[in-house]
Amino acid sequence: MVVALPLVVLLFAVMTWVAAVSQDVAAADVVLRESAALAVKAAASSHDPETGEIDFHRARVRFEKSLRDNLELDGSLKPEKGSPLADRPEYVLILYNGFPGEDRPAGVRYEFSGGRLTEVEVSQRGFPATFCLGEGVAVELDSPGAIAVVGVYPRRAFREPALFRRWAAAEVADAGGRRVVVLKKSAGSGA
Repeated sequence: MVVALPLVVLLFAVMTWVAAVSQDVAAADVVLRESAALAVKAAASSHDPETGEIDFHRARVRFEKSLRDNLELDGSLKPEKGSPLADRPEYVLILYNGFPGEDRPAGVRYEFSGGRLTEVEVSQRGFPATFCLGEGVAVELDSPGAIAVVGVYPRRAFREPALFRRWAAAEVADAGGRRVVVLKKSAGSGA
């Protein structure tokens, strides 16, 4: 009887820890879905009120700030203490205006992976514009907008963290003579 009591206490402690980590995975999934949507809306809100064109640099900065605020990340996108993430997120952010400007391309594609950011011009032109995100997902923009695929590694019990991906798209729409940002879609897949 004396031996059984410490084993019961140990078993209870392990079960509590497993339940807490499992909740972190579920919470990370919900938070990621909402964070991706908020981040693309923040990026698309970096538009000129007159033309609706997105300022690419400012949009990327707002996108990352939104991710930092909502996923509990530091300035270099590493998880802060208490974050449900095990490592930095990965993302692909497409910002698209449809047509090149005097000093900018029609669109850019940013990719953040392994702590490195790359930028590539989007060669596509015009509207509607369809972008394939993989896994049979295609998103169509009818006006300037932002599309993102965000991947995170939530903390997991007894296993290596698996990559969860969520995507979202937002575009600038004309609402009776003023420009507003509208969330088009948001979805994804998890491990």
